[in-house]
Amino acid sequence: MKPTTLDPKDYPLVPSTVLLAPDEYWEPKVGVDADEVIEAFGPALWHYIRSIFETQRAKREIHPEFVTIYDAGRDPRLGLSQTEYSRFLVDFVLSGQGGMAGLKFYPGAVEALRNLRAAGIEPTIITATPGALDISPDNEQPYYFGTARELRRNRFEQAGIVNPHNIEFASFMEKGGFMARERIPLIIDDHPGVGVFITRHYGLGAFMIQNENTPYNHGVHSPGMTAFSSLAEAYPWIIEYFDTLRQQNKLRRSE
Repeated sequence: MKPTTLDPKDYPLVPSTVLLAPDEYWEPKVGVDADEVIEAFGPALWHYIRSIFETQRAKREIHPEFVTIYDAGRDPRLGLSQTEYSRFLVDFVLSGQGGMAGLKFYPGAVEALRNLRAAGIEPTIITATPGALDISPDNEQPYYFGTARELRRNRFEQAGIVNPHNIEFASFMEKGGFMARERIPLIIDDHPGVGVFITRHYGLGAFMIQNENTPYNHGVHSPGMTAFSSLAEAYPWIIEYFDTLRQQNKLRRSE
């Protein structure tokens, strides 16, 4: 018998594995990544690198639009070696002008997060921003990201989009475990590995942000994963996701 392949557009919004949980099991919280979901990290990084090349006598070009893997420095189509990319990334993160301190929010992202809080769904920021003393597993060297975490925390708190206690700095592989422990049934992310791992290994839901700034996740599908172009576009479907849990008595009731 020939197996039936389910079209990604026919995947249910709320995975059956989430609905199989005991009554009042899930917390009214949604996990939200930072880069390419809330803030435009990639476009700012590429602008920063291009601005450096423009000041050099030997002109060079980079092509982030050709990158098809998440770790851009490992993709030869970018036009940078892994060493060059890593150096530029650290410089960008630490730069006081044109760097991480000046990231722009995506249109509608702040409003969507505020509206979620008003609707009784608490956003929990789950981002892989390395700490000042964190060591990279790739080369056993520090990331040298300095105060990037505090910059991000302060910016989010000032924008009023998250409770100060609801920011979790977790690596890509740690996100699913954190969500399972905290009983968070859904994440909004751009990392294809995070989306696939969370849906397949943990049976949770994932909304994948796929747009012109995320060529590395185009064409990635998994049961339990739904694609949207932005957090603003995903907002009404996040509401519907939690409404479904509430209707099925799977969401913890307020005290």
